[in-house]
Amino acid sequence: MGLEREDRRLRAAQVGMLMRAYRESFSHPDGRKGLTQEELLGRMADVDGQYGERYSHSTVSRWESGATRPTRQRLAAFGKALELSSVEVEGLITLAGLDGHERAGDLQQAVSSGSSSVAVAGDPGDELANVGVAAPPAGDRLATSSNLSGAIRFCLSRFLLPGLCVAGGGYALSSLGWTADWILTFFMAVVMWLVLTQGFLRMRKGDQLREFFFVSLFFLLSTPLLQMPLIRMDNYGLYTIADFAGTPIPCLLALMVNLALALVAGLMFDFLWKWQYSKAGSERKAPQRAAWVALLPLAFVYCCVMVISNVGSWIHLTVVLPVLGVVFITLLVLRDPAVTPKERDLRFLLWAVVTAIIVLSALGGAGILTLYLAPSSLPQPDHNLLYSWDIDFAALGYSQDELMERLHLGFIWIALSNFVYIVVVVGGNLIVAIYRRGSGTGPQPAVVISEFSPPGSSERPSQPPQVKSLFIPRLFRSRPDSARAA
Repeated sequence: MGLEREDRRLRAAQVGMLMRAYRESFSHPDGRKGLTQEELLGRMADVDGQYGERYSHSTVSRWESGATRPTRQRLAAFGKALELSSVEVEGLITLAGLDGHERAGDLQQAVSSGSSSVAVAGDPGDELANVGVAAPPAGDRLATSSNLSGAIRFCLSRFLLPGLCVAGGGYALSSLGWTADWILTFFMAVVMWLVLTQGFLRMRKGDQLREFFFVSLFFLLSTPLLQMPLIRMDNYGLYTIADFAGTPIPCLLALMVNLALALVAGLMFDFLWKWQYSKAGSERKAPQRAAWVALLPLAFVYCCVMVISNVGSWIHLTVVLPVLGVVFITLLVLRDPAVTPKERDLRFLLWAVVTAIIVLSALGGAGILTLYLAPSSLPQPDHNLLYSWDIDFAALGYSQDELMERLHLGFIWIALSNFVYIVVVVGGNLIVAIYRRGSGTGPQPAVVISEFSPPGSSERPSQPPQVKSLFIPRLFRSRPDSARAA
């Protein structure tokens, strides 16, 4: 039964992409290219009046995103509205896996198996290709159970392995008495490399924004620790606990705190993503949904850091978190099922992003150079909102005057690392996402399916399904004058 549902989902995705391609390649008599979703419904209303009265552009979005699989009658009306040949219409019907008996069989199987694949309210003629939009109570319990198990897997895989490495490595360094600055730097680099590599490898398998969000947040939270080998103080003040000063334990604990904050934010991101792109958030516009998903986890992390960290971390996150939020809002809007940007819109967005990266790079470079040439008075890391402490310079091994020099050099390291990651990794991923969306090789907008989705769901493949060449030539040739006249 799971294979049959999977087959229906894949067929719906293939048909949806082909329907969108037909719509965007439609040639008007005046030479214009493409139809909007409303224009498509208007032409289908000329074939059958119900399309002008009962349906909206969101229905077309569901067809094209693969969220619903149109019926045979609907595909026939679609083909007649776009003046497709009978071969092309039959190709769509065959690609959808629809014959005279399949619809009844699919519905009977869904009822007998307790599946949540039901028709979308207000669109009774379509079959739901994905699971979890309108499920019966039993389906809700299964989805809740699956979400909980998915959250547990996420916590174990993203926290347990790096956490064990952090704890084991820190304990080994402390036991051996290895407290040299370069050893501490190497230890932090290994931990950050492990978390980032694990996250990016998972992104290649599933292309999940949640993974990118998690690793980016962990990296940006951990860069303030790059100054720890210089000043021998962490930004959370953990070195003041017991006899931890001068040992790797504060670094170990600080990395664990960053990992936990990024983990909670990743869970929030995934939960909000599913909530906003379900029926509960369907009334909001695409930018509003994206802002809910991206900004709330970032606001949570910033509030936590404000309470438990020093002023230097506040300044650092005040600069980088808004940039990260804007990037993820843009990525979410590009994947929104209600958004179908035209080629000129994507071209404009691409140039705007490239221009913004160049401007921000210039400003960031100027800021780093100014900080290097003209150091200013930096706040001492001797308090947070919970408590204050006295800095024991005798135990740290340097004077108070040296502290400002070391803080200055540490801030330069933090700024450089953030600058490189934001520009190269975050900006590069945004450019690639825009380019792939425009070329049609990237993730298409769809109902969100993640590791937390109900049983039977799966990740959308990173490459679009291949469609038989029989249906492709029409997309790239002009409509004959005789067809236009007809």
